[in-house]
Amino acid sequence: MALLLRTPIAEIFRQHSANYFTNCVLRVPNSLSLARPSPMDNAARFASSLPKLPVPPLQQTLNRYLETIKPITNSEEFLNTSRLVEDFGKQGGLGEYLQQSLLEHSVGADNWLTDWWLDVAYLSNRLPLTVHVNPAGSSPIQSFRNVSEMVEFTGKLISGALQYRRLIEDGSLPADKQGSSDLCMDTYYKIYGACRVPRPGTDSLILQSDAGSGKRPYIVVVHNNHYFQMFIDDIHGNRLEDPSLSHQLESIINQSQSRGPSIGILSSNTRDAWSSAYSNLINASPTNSYNVDVIQRSLFLVCIDQPLDETTASTALAQMIHGGLSHNNGSNRWYDKPIQLIVNAQGHVGMNLEHSIGEAPPFCNLYDFAYQYATTAPSGDTKGNSSLTPSVRLDFVTNNQIDNDIADASEHLDGLVNELDVIAHRFPDYGREFPKSEGFSPDAWIQQAFQLAYYRRHGRLTATETGSTRRFKLGRTDTIRSASESALAFAESMVDAVPVREKLRRLRAAVAGHVELTRWATAGQGVDRHLLGLRKIASELGRPLPDVFTDSVYARSLSFGLSTSQVPSRFELFFGFGPAVPNGYGVCYNPQPNSILSVISSNRSCSTTGSAAMGDTISQSLVDMKDMLISANSKSRL
Repeated sequence: MALLLRTPIAEIFRQHSANYFTNCVLRVPNSLSLARPSPMDNAARFASSLPKLPVPPLQQTLNRYLETIKPITNSEEFLNTSRLVEDFGKQGGLGEYLQQSLLEHSVGADNWLTDWWLDVAYLSNRLPLTVHVNPAGSSPIQSFRNVSEMVEFTGKLISGALQYRRLIEDGSLPADKQGSSDLCMDTYYKIYGACRVPRPGTDSLILQSDAGSGKRPYIVVVHNNHYFQMFIDDIHGNRLEDPSLSHQLESIINQSQSRGPSIGILSSNTRDAWSSAYSNLINASPTNSYNVDVIQRSLFLVCIDQPLDETTASTALAQMIHGGLSHNNGSNRWYDKPIQLIVNAQGHVGMNLEHSIGEAPPFCNLYDFAYQYATTAPSGDTKGNSSLTPSVRLDFVTNNQIDNDIADASEHLDGLVNELDVIAHRFPDYGREFPKSEGFSPDAWIQQAFQLAYYRRHGRLTATETGSTRRFKLGRTDTIRSASESALAFAESMVDAVPVREKLRRLRAAVAGHVELTRWATAGQGVDRHLLGLRKIASELGRPLPDVFTDSVYARSLSFGLSTSQVPSRFELFFGFGPAVPNGYGVCYNPQPNSILSVISSNRSCSTTGSAAMGDTISQSLVDMKDMLISANSKSRL
């Protein structure tokens, strides 16, 4: 996600070292009493200090829309679209009426976009969460010598995640920053205890405010498809230390040596299929309904997976995205949970995120914190806590209908797994420090490499990148329309016989243009969310969809053949998602100081795409850009 400046985990540790650190072990108050302001209250107080998302001027958006479609249209298409835009935006026309209605709508809302975006992008989206919606990340593979070491590490990972929760609840987590601006922290206060719930047509959400406030806190651990309610305090209300957490995990593993029914795989199906199966599941038995409620209202899920045939970065990443085939770990999940921490004995460690409640960076901040704790905290006293409450296994009742639903979901998941072509790609030659040292925005530089790679493979440009609007109250994202005229001019120069100094001039123009596009989006002056607002207000007013939105060019501008997002981490985290369109790529990148990590995805059934080939082309583009810059600088000195 472009230009998202995060508070480094090390800085969080530093700021809290006086109160929380002794010998590098994070310490939190022992009591887990919830007698404090609720997370939602904290979120509301923080958000009240932020400005509201603006509604951009109509003509500004229409002019920028026309500017951004030039690289993806021919002259005839552009002329036709220009006429539609002119008619829509004419004085006294439909566009002005809808704009005024949108302005009026914005007055009474904390954020005029939030509910619409949640509905359109998430809750009414009927695609399966697996691959299509949930991003996932994989950390460097750990060297566990045995199951005991995996259990100890997992206990620390849980402890780190719980300590991060305490920082959030205490209001002591520093605000994320974008330059000097505070960013909205709303997502942080919704992460724990939330869950998406499948419903016919439109899903719903369980949030912390109704996820068990005042009740004894717990997580859910799933191993071999068996779900366990695991309390994170003892019978006296004291939080469990790392060894006690590990002791609980060891007990869970011992109680679930055989494989249980594949209930979790139901949540991997399309939302309508899962909604139907969900109704069958909870209505089959009061026990099932109770178990589902326990899972949904848990703070988060921990998935202890079975080993896989391979141990590579790409295999580990795929495991985090979809769990492998149905007979592997695909059912050892509950894909509706915002946080699923995933570990197996081979050393695969990562997460899967259902992010209806917010974008990926807050989740990754949480994960970075938990991962750092798990990899640095010393081993504790292995003595068990005599006051532990045993974990409760949540056994489900099945019947023929549920078995049929499981079979259908298993077949569907296997299809998703076999279709997804995903790789963990490392570019080792340089990272974010090189373009920065040459006066370029690292993000804009990398984006030009992506556009150049796409142009080399497909002979055209395509959208797009996401930019954060979290400097506004309840802000989410807007689109950075990266396929600009300047990006096209640069890509063309790199494949044509153009003098090297001209190539550099065009690169500088493309980078500067991308920085400007990013400023538009992050300042709430982007194109796409404003146009969405005009569409939604037209629908709510019962107006027919204006011609500018039924134009094929508008649909093309929303077809993200290159869906990219920067999600930085201080660790070598491979984080990614599936392609946004059947003939496109998903590219999520994590620029390190001296390397660039990317997750590249595409669909195997598409003959014109390929993740490995795209990765090679991106690497070559990054090399060529550096070589061109060095050559141009060398010539300028002569």
